[in-house]
Amino acid sequence: MNLPEPLDQEETIFQERILELATAVTPQIYQRAKIAYEDARMNGLCHAGAWECAVAAVQIG
Repeated sequence: MNLPEPLDQEETIFQERILELATAVTPQIYQRAKIAYEDARMNGLCHAGAWECAVAAVQIG
């Protein structure tokens, strides 16, 4: 799975955690969380805010 290069240590940890989660959830749920996180980051949210968006995207779906 190809992820973008991390911007900092916090994002490196996020990428490691999301890959761990990916082995435990369906690919569709992983993709939903990944897209929500990336969209939130591109819209200017900090890591914590983007993570909340990713979690919410999985909970809503």
